[in-house]
Amino acid sequence: MRKRCCMSRLVRDGLFLFIAYFAMLAVSVFLPGMGVLLYMALPVPFVVMQAKHGFRGGAAFSAAAVILSIAAGGFQAVWFALLPGLAGIVMGELFRRQKPAFGVWLGGALANLLNFLLLLLYTKLVLKINPVAEAQKGVSEVLEEAGKLESQTGGANQQAQLIQEQVDLLPSLLPSTMIIVAIVLAFITFLIARVVLKKQGVEMKKLPPFREWNFPRAFIWYYLAAIVLVFTDPEKGTTMHMITVNLYSLLSIVFVIQGLTFVFYWAWVKKKPKAIPVLITAVVILSSGILPILMEVVKFLGIIDVGFNAKNRLKPKQ
Repeated sequence: MRKRCCMSRLVRDGLFLFIAYFAMLAVSVFLPGMGVLLYMALPVPFVVMQAKHGFRGGAAFSAAAVILSIAAGGFQAVWFALLPGLAGIVMGELFRRQKPAFGVWLGGALANLLNFLLLLLYTKLVLKINPVAEAQKGVSEVLEEAGKLESQTGGANQQAQLIQEQVDLLPSLLPSTMIIVAIVLAFITFLIARVVLKKQGVEMKKLPPFREWNFPRAFIWYYLAAIVLVFTDPEKGTTMHMITVNLYSLLSIVFVIQGLTFVFYWAWVKKKPKAIPVLITAVVILSSGILPILMEVVKFLGIIDVGFNAKNRLKPKQ
């Protein structure tokens, strides 16, 4: 009787999630612009099936998703099932085993990173397309057209030149870009899946408050090493140049995040309104392109916090 009940629950959950997956897949195939946004939610049905029903449910759902994807969009659309499926099954299994929230997030990020590598290999080896080179070419063409239409000289041309320099760095920054996107996608999937699973009564661990996040002190030494490498000015296109720009970029983001956790901790200790740290974060991020000094200040706060545990030196407001 219990086995029949479990099977009934498996079929019911599978059917409901399959309909949800089909709806998201249809929008992704026929409205590519929306597909980018829905890709963040596509792993959720896989997460739920794996977390609630184990590998039997996850494997059955994945097989059905692959068949549906091929039927809806041809063989090329199989990636809509394989990529979110891998990330979803990994995160779902970690949820099922009651692993810490950071562990689930990390598992999803690593699965996403593996997905990106597989997709990159497929586009280069099978489709004979270099996505990075195509992106560079597209942006360069846009800048060239903008330059032709621009009648004035000076500031606009200088800005276009700066953008072109950033575009030229795309191949070198590909590893860090893939890592960052993988982490962000896994985080969004984690948040959505946790809400869905919680509503279905599945117990799971949650992330600690943002103000309590702390990166290892060893990151200070990695950052110092990255700065030394920057001053050596390695030749562009070399392996050392790629290591330098990626290490420096990733660690800069790490310390900016740490600095923002300090801002949130300061607001919590001093009993400031919750809107204040949120507003500060928004201003820092949105103004990074025109006023980068704010980002540097926050990064410096992060370095001080990691190196000297500055949060413990804050005294609660009496």
